[in-house]
Amino acid sequence: MKKLVILICFLTAVSFSQEITFHGNRGMFNLQYARPHDMGMFSFHITPNWRYEGFDVTYQDTQITDRRHFVHLASGLSYSILDYLEMRFHAQSFVKYYETSDFPIHRDDPYPPWGFNCLEVGLKVGYPFIVDEKTHTYYAFGVDGYVDFSLELSENARTHDSSFYAGVFDGVAPEFPPYIPHNPDVGFTGLFDFRIGPFASHVNAGYLITGTDRNPGYVTAADFNQLERPNFITHRQSHSGLHRV
Repeated sequence: MKKLVILICFLTAVSFSQEITFHGNRGMFNLQYARPHDMGMFSFHITPNWRYEGFDVTYQDTQITDRRHFVHLASGLSYSILDYLEMRFHAQSFVKYYETSDFPIHRDDPYPPWGFNCLEVGLKVGYPFIVDEKTHTYYAFGVDGYVDFSLELSENARTHDSSFYAGVFDGVAPEFPPYIPHNPDVGFTGLFDFRIGPFASHVNAGYLITGTDRNPGYVTAADFNQLERPNFITHRQSHSGLHRV
């Protein structure tokens, strides 16, 4: 387990050092730079994301706390066709894991659902206006467009996901939110950079048009209506120093 944590930290550090975003092109985690990589730049990224939450249950008249784990692993490729044009490919997988408490007795953890839930294709256009080459001062404008495709789960993953949503294990219902497939999402983002020497500011603002959600067949109508996703505005900004020259 210790080696796995070290490996994840190392891969994450490499992603940041190469200025690769969660989506695969130039930037920082979820923030994109308006200026693409130089022509011919080919990059690979892998980004793990994990969180858990306590889940209080009553088992054999005893109050205990289990855990619900949510793991996502994104990976992809990007390539700069020109100095001002960058394309990317991004895929994301997920795992839901229910960790049962061994108190008052040992209980087996149910088999987790696993599958690919997102495939993204994007294209970014950006152009810098150089103010002073000696001090590396410039500002840049860019536009990013992308399409997110929701993937259908395998029959095995659907069965396990249904059990985590509505099933009962040893008298306990884990009540995980279900996986909801959808028609393609389409997003557009305006990008702005300003840099002077090692200091830079980046601003992203856009709009996501969500595709129609599709009930996988095992979600109640009431829950499905509550999980419906509206269109929404996206925005991110960052002010940082010590950028690579």
